[in-house]
Amino acid sequence: MQDFLAILWQSVIADVPGIQVVGVVGEAEKLYRIARQARVHLVLVDGKLPGKSMDPLIAYLHELDPRPKVIVMGNELEFGRKFLHFGADSYVSKGDQPEWLFETMCRYGA
Repeated sequence: MQDFLAILWQSVIADVPGIQVVGVVGEAEKLYRIARQARVHLVLVDGKLPGKSMDPLIAYLHELDPRPKVIVMGNELEFGRKFLHFGADSYVSKGDQPEWLFETMCRYGA
């Protein structure tokens, strides 16, 4: 997963205007802590992040002030509908072109 994030960072996230990465985590508990402390406005999360299911994770993130936009990434489109039902603001497939993630992040990060 770290290799994927490094490639993603180099190819997409570093170029998104107005985006500052405040943390890269490998489990839900660390995401909770960083999101709360850093008062994030946008969360990009892997749909298979260990620690909690997406339903309570997205609900918790949306209770924060400010309420961050939550973009979930995954491999399977049928899970995208489920994540959107749980309250994700957007779903991006890991198989999509990097430009789609860039556009999505620009829309929510600006």
